[in-house]
Amino acid sequence: MRHHHLTHGHVCPFTSEEVVEVVAMTQGEVTVTDADRFGARVDGGPRVTTVHLRGEVDIAVENALREAIDDALECAGRAVVIDLTDVAFLDSTGVQALLAAQAAAEAGRCRLVLRLGPPAERVLDLCGILPRFAVLR
Repeated sequence: MRHHHLTHGHVCPFTSEEVVEVVAMTQGEVTVTDADRFGARVDGGPRVTTVHLRGEVDIAVENALREAIDDALECAGRAVVIDLTDVAFLDSTGVQALLAAQAAAEAGRCRLVLRLGPPAERVLDLCGILPRFAVLR
């Protein structure tokens, strides 16, 4: 297995060229929303599925969050990017969903990559789990 360091020592199981290709190939769209303060959009393509999250990720939106991530993880061997750049708040519900997504991705042989904004990165760092994820900036 190849490893490439993307940032701050976080290891991604594919090269930077593959990451760029995977992110660039995102296409298609399914929308899942739960209240005006949260949104989840799943863009699926032939080699990558991206979950774009925005707003506040907490227990009030748990079902919509898990539905969006579960839809993306039906990838069977493709890459999944969870984009948290527009997340303003992330609580333990969101942290648990990301850990579950990582485990499901590994079991389904998907590649999971997080794209983080400052609030999400801070929470994952404070929880001590940031090194568990491949991070794309």
